[in-house]
Amino acid sequence: MSEGHTLDGWDFYHPWSDQCGRCAHKHRTLRHVCDAFPNGIPQPIWLGDHDHRDPWPGDSGVRFESWPP
Repeated sequence: MSEGHTLDGWDFYHPWSDQCGRCAHKHRTLRHVCDAFPNGIPQPIWLGDHDHRDPWPGDSGVRFESWPP
């Protein structure tokens, strides 16, 4: 998958992300957005192909933090 693909809340095929679903920065809405990616979480992060404790282009330094703490 390309870095450019994001999930905007509707054009996805996997409704749950183990990593993002447990992140303090995930917006608790139906959309697949977070503080790091307000326009859509990149598919490799959402699908677990990239551990977002590691940097990703455009994340502005916001990384995975467990929720609840």
